[in-house]
Amino acid sequence: MCMTRLARDMAPHDTLSRIKIISKTTKIGPQKINGRTLVLRRPRVSDAAEWRRISIRDRELDEPFAPTSTLSWDQRHTFEQWVRTCVALRRQQREGRTVPFVLEVDGRFAGRCAIAWVEPGLPSAELSIWIDGELAGGGVAMLAGAMMIDFAFDTMGLELITAGTGVENVRVNRVCEFMGMHLDATMDSFFDAGGMRKTYNLWTFTRADIPAGGFARQVIERRRPAAVAAPAGAAKPERVRTAQRILATVYGARMSSAMTTQALVRSLQHPPHVALGPKTVTPGQVTLRDRRKADLSVLREILPPHADAELPFAIELDGVLVGECWLRQIHNCAAELGFSIVSCSAESQIRTAAAELLVDYAFEVGCERLWIAVPAGGAPERELASNLGMHNEGLLIRFQHDGTRTDNELWAVTAARRGRPVAAPDDRCVAL
Repeated sequence: MCMTRLARDMAPHDTLSRIKIISKTTKIGPQKINGRTLVLRRPRVSDAAEWRRISIRDRELDEPFAPTSTLSWDQRHTFEQWVRTCVALRRQQREGRTVPFVLEVDGRFAGRCAIAWVEPGLPSAELSIWIDGELAGGGVAMLAGAMMIDFAFDTMGLELITAGTGVENVRVNRVCEFMGMHLDATMDSFFDAGGMRKTYNLWTFTRADIPAGGFARQVIERRRPAAVAAPAGAAKPERVRTAQRILATVYGARMSSAMTTQALVRSLQHPPHVALGPKTVTPGQVTLRDRRKADLSVLREILPPHADAELPFAIELDGVLVGECWLRQIHNCAAELGFSIVSCSAESQIRTAAAELLVDYAFEVGCERLWIAVPAGGAPERELASNLGMHNEGLLIRFQHDGTRTDNELWAVTAARRGRPVAAPDDRCVAL
């Protein structure tokens, strides 16, 4: 599908137009860099053998950065797993949740990449790249990322691109710096990779960062010509064999299996009737319970409208409904906290008590990380985050809150930091 024609025929600034473009996109490129031709195209079942060969060969390089799994490395890289992946990606593409590609270098499979959306149609998306270790260092990964970013900004009309990288993945962090991405936050215990929770950096691009001629042109012009090829059979320098993996897991990214989120949601919803508390505050007893359908009409009368969530709870003060709290963007054993409470003299006390009950509950049933977005001037939210033991990790650029997009501080707390025992690898919420 010609991206130029798509961009001309559609105005990509509304949800339906974006989803239509996402569902129809099959190819970007070709582009040339250092004598190599790169095309981004839709994954095929016939890619399975080459995907498995590269993955098994590069296990030592890739496994520390791959999502934790109960399956062995070999079991994760079978023909059947690749077919499942292709089917899942095509379904997500039809839903407008991802544009999946494989990298094809000089006509052969050389890796995977994707642009993913937390919610279909949003003007922000997340970038993910994995490349054949033998091609790392030649500019291919950077060009693939640049081609996707150009597509996201130019064709999709997006406002923000994000990527998450493990802090110990030094080479990939240098790639992000080389491309001019902004390091906005460092997120503790953010992603479960290589059998343990790891700290990740949050990198961003906005439309203001677009260079003249686009990102792909900039990468091609800045890359030096490739070095003279080594004789056949000669050992490759360690620099070239370093894997380049960018796992875009920011804002609840979808590159890990959706089964992980579903399993955690089921865990959080069990038992089916939740009753938490009481917690004593000056005016009475604060408790949390499941939000019922009958609560909605009452809540609409006493609270401003806000985005719904995967797991809402009703807040009661001495048995009277006074607000609600929730967990949303549940992904990879992490979730965002949210609160909406009727205005009263004890609002701060009620919010703190409800937050403590919700945080304790979420960690008890398997969450590893909880976070909130604090808007500029949000002194009450900042005080609440501090009281919950959260740390300011950086910025969420143009974060959407109740229908508006602004820059917010990212505050988070982990199970380990709150003094909760961290689950053993076999008990953690993992990507299957």
